[in-house]
Amino acid sequence: MHSYPMITHKSRKLIVCILVLSVLVLAPGSIATAAGSGGLVTLTVTVSGLADASDIAVTAEKEIDGVPTFFTGTTDSDGVAILKIPFGGTVHVTGEPVSGFLTPSVDVTLRQLKGNLSVSCVLAYEDAQDDIPVAGVSVKPEIQSLFVGQTVQLEKTIEPPNATNQDVDWSSDHSEVAFVDGNGLVTAVAGGTATITATTVEGGLSDSSVISVLVIESVNALAEMAAAPGSILALPQTVTANLSGGGTYPAIVSWELPALAENATITRVEGIQYLSLEADATGSYALIGDVEFTTVTATLNIEVLMTPVIPIETASLSTDTLALFIGLDRDTAILTLNVVPEAADTSSLIWRSSNELAVQIDSISPDKRTATIRGVAPGEATISVLLPASPEETLDTCLISVAPDPLLTDPAYIVATLADDPAPVDQFDDREDVYIRCYDLPDGNYHIRVTDKGNRAPLGTGEVEVTGTDSDQDGVMEFLYNLFFETGFDLTSNYSVSYFIEMSTDASFPAGDDEETGLPKTFVDNFKITSPVPTLPKEDVNVLVQEIINGVAALPSASIVGKHVILCREIDLGTAAEYKDYIVQYGPEGHPVFSDEVKLIGHVGENGWVDWDIPKETIKIGGYILLIELPGGYVSNLNLPNPETDDGSLLKEVHITRKTPVYRTINVSNQGTP
Repeated sequence: MHSYPMITHKSRKLIVCILVLSVLVLAPGSIATAAGSGGLVTLTVTVSGLADASDIAVTAEKEIDGVPTFFTGTTDSDGVAILKIPFGGTVHVTGEPVSGFLTPSVDVTLRQLKGNLSVSCVLAYEDAQDDIPVAGVSVKPEIQSLFVGQTVQLEKTIEPPNATNQDVDWSSDHSEVAFVDGNGLVTAVAGGTATITATTVEGGLSDSSVISVLVIESVNALAEMAAAPGSILALPQTVTANLSGGGTYPAIVSWELPALAENATITRVEGIQYLSLEADATGSYALIGDVEFTTVTATLNIEVLMTPVIPIETASLSTDTLALFIGLDRDTAILTLNVVPEAADTSSLIWRSSNELAVQIDSISPDKRTATIRGVAPGEATISVLLPASPEETLDTCLISVAPDPLLTDPAYIVATLADDPAPVDQFDDREDVYIRCYDLPDGNYHIRVTDKGNRAPLGTGEVEVTGTDSDQDGVMEFLYNLFFETGFDLTSNYSVSYFIEMSTDASFPAGDDEETGLPKTFVDNFKITSPVPTLPKEDVNVLVQEIINGVAALPSASIVGKHVILCREIDLGTAAEYKDYIVQYGPEGHPVFSDEVKLIGHVGENGWVDWDIPKETIKIGGYILLIELPGGYVSNLNLPNPETDDGSLLKEVHITRKTPVYRTINVSNQGTP
């Protein structure tokens, strides 16, 4: 919901929107680009009413495929901002809040027309007439770590953003640790913690940021490096620094040669230092490195060998995709770099993770050919092995997915089953068939409720007394009851057919775990009941394709744009798990003819989004597989676990439900020559 300023009849100014239609002349037989197929409208926004209308942020909000999407721009010296927005629908345009002025906004209708469409509108700022009082203040970042001598600029935000008085007073509770000036610039002085507070001049409201000042106590020794006379060696850019409060930090190091060193020089190219050895260089060199943020120094020994250092011709990692799991003992793996020739020098190789919040490099072998990789949180990362050249040269990469471990279960739990079979059941033909099997639940009186996934109001309630019996050789206590008999639960009023069963000794069904036993306070399982099958329009299947280049997501390159993406009915994953398995034959001009299992066919657009063709048939609720056509040497993340789920399902496994849009991001990367 948007809030609009109240404008009196005395101060009302016009917010003008002008539609300028350009006529597109089509050649016979040509087709104009229609809405939804990548066409863009040019929106020209002019800001008025300010003495200086330059550098004003302008935001346009539009709902695309049910998702609020924002387009932003900044006005030039003439107060004009240009935005590019897809055709169709309505866009809500808002100007940046300016203190003492009402914030203007306007809705602009982008009519769905063939041809080019240009739209212009004016955002007119008006004096607020009366002072706008301060309602609050916030400071970002809330927490920041600095080294001695570093600075950080704190940003304060006054609420409302256009309050007349924007002034605050900055203060530090420990200026000897971190000092703050009148503009919120913080300087780290000494090790410790300080709280920096911004207090509004009007109203005395405040918010704070906690600054931790770190101190480097020592650095870890570096392994000796080898070089040949006449060679150029890339030097390490960082060293592992040990912090006073515990933990480590990759500190930047700047190297220098000893004063008496001969036949060698150090140069810096694009931030990387290189040691150049002349043809008659011999012996060893002990380099001294100044470590950032400290007076501690590092030492690097270079041994000059009389035999040449053998360069790497080719190198490849032991795998190009890898799945790690959080929860049990499957969160680590070892990657090995296979090098040709075997005797090649690998001592200067660099291992890097594109996302250390998800995947970290635990350790690297002395010869830099193996590394232990650890998954620390659900997500994705690319592990790259690089040569420290200028620019750095990527030898190979591995795409890694981290997901919750599907094997991890609570020691006590409940599961929906049939009466005579303990195997978990996800879908039942009738509600009378649902039995709840309880494993190792403490004896006692349990409250039960059945709820719909989309509506937490109970569909049925009841109580059972759990008195387990030793039902197997492992001593697991088991209790069984019929859910409908105990609760009489109603069928859901919609077609989502997803039900939750909750059991607790507390009638409020609290969340979390018991502090003494570690068991859930409320035990939960879910299931489905067969019902009429609804459908999903193709517009609700949203697939974005990104190309990972040196660990960074980018728009797909020309080799990916136009490639097929297909959505198929789920069949035996053991025999048909790849794109090629769904091709019956190739038709005219090499176009593939797909099997009847393929329900949606689309192509990767230049913006990465997949444009779907008209479906071959109605998309029904159920299981599907998402696949992509890839050029030789490319890999995708579709065969890796989906980090957003905790059941171990792969990213390519898509489950269609009623009125629930599907979103998938396919990451592809070029692993080299196929």
